[in-house]
Amino acid sequence: MTFPKNFAAAGAVLAAAALVLLLQPGAAQDARAPFSNGEKLRYAVRWRLVPAGEAELNLGRDEASRGRWKAVAKANSIGYVSNIYKVEDEYQSTFRGQTLCSSELRKTINEGERHRLVSLLFDQRR
Repeated sequence: MTFPKNFAAAGAVLAAAALVLLLQPGAAQDARAPFSNGEKLRYAVRWRLVPAGEAELNLGRDEASRGRWKAVAKANSIGYVSNIYKVEDEYQSTFRGQTLCSSELRKTINEGERHRLVSLLFDQRR
């Protein structure tokens, strides 16, 4: 059955596309950053005519570290599709607001029987 792989890939692509769109200069409200604190994007995912999932991207200042921002993208299957293939993915990126350089990237992937946690830390001195 090809549906689970396609749905999981669609969720990942949707989350990545939302992050790229959010970081475009056209969304600027603050002269220093191309985005605003508290921005949120929501998407409905359909498989043919069947509601298959939801995706959401939230962007805000990182409360734990001054001058850093956090983007959180979530993709979840819903309804009948969730009974066939449950998806609960979360992607987090922490980065500096002025340079947009990443300091950390975390992926929590729960797709069917596949469960994975990936964490990348970037050396800011390089």
